[in-house]
Amino acid sequence: MEVAASVVGLMLAAATVYKNIDSLISTYTNMPDIAQEILAEVRDFEYALKRLRTRIAKRNEMTPLGAMATDATQLAITLASCTLTFSQLERIIDELMPKRVKQLIGPQERRLPAGQMSVYSRLRWNWENSNLTILVRRIQQHKTTLTLLLTIWMRFSK
Repeated sequence: MEVAASVVGLMLAAATVYKNIDSLISTYTNMPDIAQEILAEVRDFEYALKRLRTRIAKRNEMTPLGAMATDATQLAITLASCTLTFSQLERIIDELMPKRVKQLIGPQERRLPAGQMSVYSRLRWNWENSNLTILVRRIQQHKTTLTLLLTIWMRFSK
């Protein structure tokens, strides 16, 4: 159950990051390239999480050999690490998001007409670029680990 709850929590965190980055990209025509990279990686990571959630729901279909080949400790460590990565990513994006865009994101999301990001905002994004790049790489590593675990589970499932 803890794993399933972690997966659902991560899916919510990924959806929040995706929504915020998508809002920024649609609001500003001159968003830094790292924003598109984050969007793509989070989308792919969400897909891996959805597949993992499906596998967890069908864990009773796993053969005894599959159960032995599955490293539950590695899964727990990976999910904890994912939670930390997305927490850091959410914090940075929240700090970089202009107030006028934050106000538009909510239950009845509205879109601003596309415009140019201010020089100050671009500088802030450039300042955080290396941190964002590190977090994107971590998301890629997490995605790879989850995909490997999924492959093992699928290989040894009924």
